[in-house]
Amino acid sequence: MILIVDNTKRKMRSEIVSSFFKNGIPIAVSDTEHMDIYLPCDRIIVTERYILEDVKYLAAMYGKSEVTLYDESVSLGDFVLQIYNEHLRKRCEGEGHRRVELKGSSFTFFRKSVFLTGTEMRILRMLLYYRDWVSAERISLYCLRGSKADGASVAVHVCNINRKMKAATGFEMVEKKRYSGYKIME
Repeated sequence: MILIVDNTKRKMRSEIVSSFFKNGIPIAVSDTEHMDIYLPCDRIIVTERYILEDVKYLAAMYGKSEVTLYDESVSLGDFVLQIYNEHLRKRCEGEGHRRVELKGSSFTFFRKSVFLTGTEMRILRMLLYYRDWVSAERISLYCLRGSKADGASVAVHVCNINRKMKAATGFEMVEKKRYSGYKIME
C-alpha cells in the first residue's frame, strides 16, 4: 500500500485516494498523528518537507517503509502513479516475474498484447501490487463496482483474465487457492 502523509489538505488528498481505489491501486491518506495505523506499508509519500524527518523516524520504528518527498512540480496523481509503476517494475523484475507492462486497457506480457476490460485491469493491478494472497472479498470491495459484487463475480473476472492470457501466451497468470484467494503465479 502507498500512504500519503499530509497535515494540511486532507480533503483534496482523500478525493485522489478514492479515484485510485476505483482503479485497484491501494492507497491511503493520513496525518502524522494517525499514520501508525497504516504502518508498515510499501511506500510513504510525504507532502510537506517539515514533517519528513518525523515520518522517516516513525517508518523506521514500524518497519522498512520507503519514504519519498512529494515533488510539487508534478500533480499528486501523476506522482503517485509514477511511484506505483516504479514499485511494480521493481517487484516484477526483482522477484523473477515475466516482463509486464500495463497501459490503459492494454496489458503487454512477453511482448504479446492482451486487451482487458476495466474491471479485469483493476483486478490485475491489485494482484500485481500485493505480494501475497488477496481474498475475493478484498478484490470485490476495491475493484468491482456495484452492490452485487461478490466472490462469484471475482471468480468470473479472474477466469476471463486467465482465458485471455492463455489464448495470447499459452499459460494462465492468476492462481486461485481455496480459503486464501488469488495471487499472480510465480
